[in-house]
Amino acid sequence: MAQVNEKLTVAAKQKKRRIFQVVYRMMDDDDTNAFAYGSNRIVFTTDMLRKYAAFPNQVDMLAAIAAHELGHHKNLDTFFGTIQNFLFYPLHLAIFILNLLFSWIPVLSQINFLFVAVAQIPLFLSQFLSDFTRQMVEYRADAFAARLLGPKHFADILDDFGKTERWEGGGVLVSMQRSHPPSELRRDRILKEFGHLISSDRLHAQAVE
Repeated sequence: MAQVNEKLTVAAKQKKRRIFQVVYRMMDDDDTNAFAYGSNRIVFTTDMLRKYAAFPNQVDMLAAIAAHELGHHKNLDTFFGTIQNFLFYPLHLAIFILNLLFSWIPVLSQINFLFVAVAQIPLFLSQFLSDFTRQMVEYRADAFAARLLGPKHFADILDDFGKTERWEGGGVLVSMQRSHPPSELRRDRILKEFGHLISSDRLHAQAVE
């Protein structure tokens, strides 16, 4: 990952952007994925690394993915996610203890059920808002990656993702609450907003007409 980190560092200097030192981690997983966590951690699954190891421009492709995850750090997405978990952890713990103590007692179980139902309302609202805004968060991280490294390789990554994505049916609300927008839409949005930054080299991923 040293080459990936070097590419991000050089790009940041050229664009006069400040980025912090990233610590990379590898997770043994058959899912092709990468994610950001903590204050500066970026994780690549082994399947992700194996997949792009076969690409001649693997450093560029992995750097584009890392730039997207770095965008989550720069936009404080991971920070607010951690704060949200810490804020609601006492409530989760209290609900667990109440259910453990009173859910089996005939009369108290009914009172406990009503109390827990009311106590869970903030949790449901928080989760709904988090799900509702998650796609916006992904678009914002996409834009960061495109500004930092240019849109070409990141658009190619999204084009590659789109070939294997499977979207089950669902209404508009269900679609809006999915964690990531369809890769084709993300790719087209990148090409529309940052296509002017692409060099004269032919882009592998072309927007859907």
